[in-house]
Amino acid sequence: VEDFESAEIPRGNGEIVMIVDDEPYIRTAGSLLLQRLNYRPITAQDPEEALLLAQQHGKELRAVITDLHMPKMDGLTFATRLRELFPNLPILMTSGHMNEDVASQFASFGRTGRLDKPFSEPELSELLEKHEKAKRCLEQLAQSHTRTGAQSDGARTPKTQ
Repeated sequence: VEDFESAEIPRGNGEIVMIVDDEPYIRTAGSLLLQRLNYRPITAQDPEEALLLAQQHGKELRAVITDLHMPKMDGLTFATRLRELFPNLPILMTSGHMNEDVASQFASFGRTGRLDKPFSEPELSELLEKHEKAKRCLEQLAQSHTRTGAQSDGARTPKTQ
């Protein structure tokens, strides 16, 4: 593994990131990468286990990295079920080969990213940081909206389409 200790690579702050893959060596390598990037990895060997872990960790979970091709449930089906539970959770899909139809279907879920195998530490770091920045922006907008609503003495603001 190359040494990417450069300050240019965004690092986490101990956030929990789940890796879902049926290959043990992928889970191990992914965990090591996440630890180097200052994330707390948790792993699942299949989507069913991952759904249970996601429910246990709830709002602590910052992102899920999942393989597209797994024996019990494919990555798209898993992402669909995960999205039902956690509408804003970033889901990063990994694959050695992902055709454009599958990539488009996955992208339609929103808050997603694609990592082609093999991926590098900087690629993983940048994708996680991109989603973390988007999450912070959404949280700031929500807080701003809440403060604005609270200052208006309960008056409702009309929704725009």
